[in-house]
Amino acid sequence: MTDIGVDDETERKSLKPAVDPGEARRVLLELYGLEAKEVSPLDSYDDNNFKVVVGHTSEDATAMHTTVYTLKIHNGVESSNLAFIEAQNAMLAHLKAKCKQYTFPAPVASKAGNLIETAALAVKEGAVRPLAVRLLTWVEGTLLTHCSNTDPALLEKVGEMAAKVNTALADFDHPALRRHHAWDLANAAQLQRYLPYMDDADRRFLPAAATLRSACIHSDLNDANIVVSADGAAVVGAIDFGDAVRSWLVAEPAIAMAYAMLSPAARATGDALGAAAAALAPATRARCRCPAWAALALLWRGAAAVHTRALWEKASMGVPLRTACSAR
Repeated sequence: MTDIGVDDETERKSLKPAVDPGEARRVLLELYGLEAKEVSPLDSYDDNNFKVVVGHTSEDATAMHTTVYTLKIHNGVESSNLAFIEAQNAMLAHLKAKCKQYTFPAPVASKAGNLIETAALAVKEGAVRPLAVRLLTWVEGTLLTHCSNTDPALLEKVGEMAAKVNTALADFDHPALRRHHAWDLANAAQLQRYLPYMDDADRRFLPAAATLRSACIHSDLNDANIVVSADGAAVVGAIDFGDAVRSWLVAEPAIAMAYAMLSPAARATGDALGAAAAALAPATRARCRCPAWAALALLWRGAAAVHTRALWEKASMGVPLRTACSAR
């Protein structure tokens, strides 16, 4: 298995697909036998993703229906590690069966019956490479990053999903997820060369790392990967499992907390720590029993840590959201 670590980040950028909508349309037709009515590029960090709309005629030929998919063309690094992409598919299938309250993408079989295909396509560096291709069902809704809802209650619903995803994945494992990954919080100490120094609080934290429980996690529940309803009142599901890894269980809510601090609710109230507490509260009540304040010290420093510790304790004791969010 090929590890995806810090040293791969530069390669991932040079091997990012350079596929335009016309080429994506051709790939869709050749591999999946589907003719797109619309092809729209989507934002993507390392891959090329396209929203594709496909028209279907009803059996009696009296009506036309459309189906929306995501056509995902993987970067060259992941394309050389198909076992990891298979692990993503397996995780999605597991969540579909065990976490039915939410919607997640599902891989669609190609004409050849494969959930992962390969096509020779151009990458950013200019070469043509064999790249992995998947067609995924579309998760309808609005990305949290585009949601204008400033009610902190929405952040609690995000935290609830993070907790339920963790609980659903408690009995899931895949060997390809036992990998080295630069964005895994468990590898934070290995990023020391990118920092001018590591303070004493970090060093005190490291010995506690060995006591933290591990599980397979999504590992990137940020506002661009969480889908909410059009009115912003409910959490629909999550997308983009490209950072999935077996890591600390506590990393899932910690990441959700970090992004909650940047949310519209945090900006509107001026209470970033209260927003973080809102995202954390459901995890403390879920069966996954979010462990160890020490792990969250990875993200919180100095005076902020004092406030966050208090909010953590309030969340753990089941203090209502409004109380937790007003604590300073």
